[in-house]
Amino acid sequence: MKFIVIKISGSIINQLASTTFKQIADLRSNGLYPIIVHDGGPKVNEALIENGIEAEYINGIRKINLPTLNIIANTLLCKVNVEWKKQMKLHKISLALTGHIFQYLIVVLFLKN
Repeated sequence: MKFIVIKISGSIINQLASTTFKQIADLRSNGLYPIIVHDGGPKVNEALIENGIEAEYINGIRKINLPTLNIIANTLLCKVNVEWKKQMKLHKISLALTGHIFQYLIVVLFLKN
């Protein structure tokens, strides 16, 4: 199996052309397994503000503590992934969405610190 990783900013999901989704589907029909990596972009920022948490950055990297992490994880899993699923369904692309990998990465990051 051959995989291709595609990074797409969470801030542009609703602005992607339908041809982008067709191209993703075409990759699969050509024997490649696309892995789409996205961030929460504005949705994460909105969720932090709604919860009274001001985003802090160090050298352009978001500083994350446990309350911030919980909000980010919830936003990615319950809002951003839902939006991706809607867009993929709209463009007749089947996919699997998982937050399990995200959860494992979080554990590794905390264990390293």
